[in-house]
Amino acid sequence: MRVVVLCLFVCLLSVFPAFAIPVTFDFSDSPSDYYFPKADLTLNVSAGLATVTDTSRGLGVDAGGSDSGTLDGDGAFEALWFSFSEKVRLVDASFYWVDVGDAFAFSLGDGDQFGEVEDILRIGDKDGFFDFTAHNLSSQMFGIKASEGSSFRVTTLTVDFTPVPTPEPSTYLLFGSGVAGLFFWRRCHSG
Repeated sequence: MRVVVLCLFVCLLSVFPAFAIPVTFDFSDSPSDYYFPKADLTLNVSAGLATVTDTSRGLGVDAGGSDSGTLDGDGAFEALWFSFSEKVRLVDASFYWVDVGDAFAFSLGDGDQFGEVEDILRIGDKDGFFDFTAHNLSSQMFGIKASEGSSFRVTTLTVDFTPVPTPEPSTYLLFGSGVAGLFFWRRCHSG
């Protein structure tokens, strides 16, 4: 009876779907190649024709000339592009060195502008946080572009990631043969 219950339990576990897990990417100590592997998910950060800049305060963009190195709307089109190895749902982002009235435009991977978000940052402390969960945005690529006159860095990005379940037919075969072996061993030695 125990063997039957154990087999039913294993079958039940194999039927349950995988749930999304939150994965946070912290850009305060960025590698120079802007490649972030984490929990079966990888992230590459790029800036189109500009150059990604990093400090202990997060990621920005340098479009050349006298550009500040932060993500700002001055001069050339500056955007940070976040490319993931799998489709993810954007949960939140945090920013550094922001002022009241700083705004950004948000884009999905197809390049369509999502829209302006203004005055999203906490007043007075130069730090900000934005929660994207109400927008339910899913893609493999996201872009954040500063509006003209804004200036900030992206410090963290949190996404929900649903790992692809790994098929385990060989494990089930091995487990089944082990259970059958135990059953026959017990049967032979019980007489």
